[in-house]
Amino acid sequence: MKIGVFTDHFYPELGGIQDSVAELARELGRRGHKVDVWAPRACRADFALAGLPLGEPDLGPRVRVRRVPAVGIPSSTLQSRLASPFFRVDSADYDVVHVHSFLGVGWRGLRAARRRGMPTVGTNHWAVVEFADYVPRPLCGLFRRGSLGYVSGFYGRCDHVTAPSRLVLDEMEARGLRAPCSTVSNPIDTDVFRPPRGSERAAARRNLGLSGRVIACVGRIAPEKRPDVVLRAFARLRGEIPDATLAFAGHGSFEPRMRALAAELGVAKRVRFLGTLTKPLVASLLRAADLYAIASVSETQSMSLLQAFASGLPAVGVRWRAIPEYLDDDKGRLFERDDERAMAARLAELLGAEPLRRRLGAHARTFAERFSVSAVADAWEAIYRGLRRR
Repeated sequence: MKIGVFTDHFYPELGGIQDSVAELARELGRRGHKVDVWAPRACRADFALAGLPLGEPDLGPRVRVRRVPAVGIPSSTLQSRLASPFFRVDSADYDVVHVHSFLGVGWRGLRAARRRGMPTVGTNHWAVVEFADYVPRPLCGLFRRGSLGYVSGFYGRCDHVTAPSRLVLDEMEARGLRAPCSTVSNPIDTDVFRPPRGSERAAARRNLGLSGRVIACVGRIAPEKRPDVVLRAFARLRGEIPDATLAFAGHGSFEPRMRALAAELGVAKRVRFLGTLTKPLVASLLRAADLYAIASVSETQSMSLLQAFASGLPAVGVRWRAIPEYLDDDKGRLFERDDERAMAARLAELLGAEPLRRRLGAHARTFAERFSVSAVADAWEAIYRGLRRR
């Protein structure tokens, strides 16, 4: 098949959507499909911020990245780009069009598919209502209502709609979405993200400068990810487990505030801000860690949570949005939204019980294997073939 992928979020920007699109495109190309990835053109500063060399990711000889003109816009990643929906899509004779976003590039892919009669699948990766804090407070309610209606209307133009959690589909259906829907996970590289072997854990700790019982937190450092809740919970934990270390991997607009808060809480010496790491280094961090922590209120799945599971780590996560669909008592512990006291108690429970962590981590690894790149690509091939037949 020849597949056109349209996304407003792509390499080198940090995020789960970007990783998901790249992993899926690479695997589909490996299977013999031809894939065009249409994405906004990045600038030199975007690569520098992520510590990446200029150029496109190596997705294989059958995957072509098609960049379109774009301008930088404010965002928590400090890398977001906005493209016009009116760029030219040449040679767009695709067997299927896969739209991963609802902004300029996504609109252009949808319009090209409808004009030329190409079947379209749309994936909604965004819990858009959780970004209301980025608009003026008097407009928050209007944003929540209007944004979800807009997103539901956009994906309602597709022939098939997916999301990585059932919650996202339920919300869109409540706002009028009538297209056929299904839940399809983001792909996790379970070969890269795996439990440590032999002396790998000790080596990873030495290389990253980590000691004691390590809590890992991976992703952009942004308000909706609630890293401040994790940090405040960690500060409460230190009295009970003084050798605990908290390691953040990622970058974002909230990082200066986080560094100041660590100093204010008196835990700066036990908190590490590692910056944006390559995928192998993220895997190394997870192999070095004892536990994963996530307090984010904006997740439609959380690839970093599944990567932690694949690495054999149990997790302490917030009971909000999609997190409870993936995290239960067999793989970790949940706490209520923004409840730092409860989060600290759950962290202390797991950090204080190594046999329990091992048991939960083994369950987590087994669970994560169903979301391997190969398994998820199988699901997408079935959807694409079904659309072609229809």
